[in-house]
Amino acid sequence: MVRELIEYLHSAEYLFYRSNTYLGTPIYNTVLHSLVEANENLLDDGNFDEALKLLDLGSSEGIQPDVLLYNSILKKAYEKGRIDVIELVAEQMHREKIEPDPSTCHYVFSAYAERHFHNTAMEALQVLSMRMICQEDHAFDEKKAEFEDDYILSEDEEAESRILEFFGGPDENIAFALLNLRYCAILGFPISWSPNETLWARRLSTNYDTIKRITH
Repeated sequence: MVRELIEYLHSAEYLFYRSNTYLGTPIYNTVLHSLVEANENLLDDGNFDEALKLLDLGSSEGIQPDVLLYNSILKKAYEKGRIDVIELVAEQMHREKIEPDPSTCHYVFSAYAERHFHNTAMEALQVLSMRMICQEDHAFDEKKAEFEDDYILSEDEEAESRILEFFGGPDENIAFALLNLRYCAILGFPISWSPNETLWARRLSTNYDTIKRITH
């Protein structure tokens, strides 16, 4: 089904190109939603290039895939040990302003940790956790004091209980992020409030730009 879907999209693109028109949002939405349902087969074959190409095609039409679709790709990339794909997807999520969720953190962190890249795993976890709170570095200024003093660096034994109060509500992802950051601090990793300037984030950004220049 997936291969037929991709062939259909390519054929439709060609026909619309010949008539000097463009595929619209409804077509790409149909393809992307079908991919969500069928991507297990596509990614089981290791066909990450086609999956990523579909995301790019949708993005070029102003269609924003949700975190569930990205996580589906991350899950398969993690299972197959494709750290290169994981890093590409993580960076694309950031550029598309798709907020990571606990599953995103799990797949990225585990991919590094299981290959003994422990420092990279912790750095990536911290960056993704920060992005769960806010995507832009400059927006952390007003949150930094509250989050550090009351949750992340607090020596109060009730700090984790206060974090857990976020669970079950609209700020559940923030609770998960704060717990991650607190554990990073407890393990001795410095907390950066400019996550997009970390070595991991900058490396992913540079690699992403390089890949896009080569493939476009």
